[in-house]
Amino acid sequence: MNNITRVIFDFDGTLADSQGYWTTLNPTILRQRGYPVDDGDFEKCKTAALPDWEYLKKKYGLSDADCPTFEETMEYIDNFYRTEMKLKPGVLEFLNYLKDEKIPMAVFSATRESSVRLGLACLGIDSYFDAVISAGDWGTNKGHKETYFRCLDLLGAAPERSIMVEDALYSIKTAKSIGMTVYAIAEPCFASHEEEIRSLVDRYAEKSMTEFLD
Repeated sequence: MNNITRVIFDFDGTLADSQGYWTTLNPTILRQRGYPVDDGDFEKCKTAALPDWEYLKKKYGLSDADCPTFEETMEYIDNFYRTEMKLKPGVLEFLNYLKDEKIPMAVFSATRESSVRLGLACLGIDSYFDAVISAGDWGTNKGHKETYFRCLDLLGAAPERSIMVEDALYSIKTAKSIGMTVYAIAEPCFASHEEEIRSLVDRYAEKSMTEFLD
């Protein structure tokens, strides 16, 4: 990491073991509202970057009014962040290594900033990061080069001297396309993408972020 001046982390599925909750949240909400959601719907949502609302709406004859609002969804997320979330394996060891090396760290997530900050605090790792940036708060996602460039501009970081730590294929592709070094940690929700992810990234951790220290 001799030429690296910034390490940027995704949040859900990378720092936090929360991707599975996100990808089954909408079926969970529907089931709680009395809809006969079957286990196959949960599995279908696990394979997508985001739950497939069009599929759920068509299957159960839902209108837009039947679906939770953004704020209702985020209430579920924030409650999960407060009460059930855990770190992915090896996160604390890797953060401490970077801290000892005096390499600045930031979080770049699609989740809104206030929720990410809540999660970081509850996990006890908020002090490691000097910035938390949300693509979702900009009304976009991490699938666009412009979004990544905006993040890097705010951090004063050059892509070729930055590492992005991720779990999701679409974001990995974007980070690589602008010249960033990318480390990926395995995420069960994206197991079907593992082969392609491995082919793209500079380092891949199968079980723990401690593998990045080898």
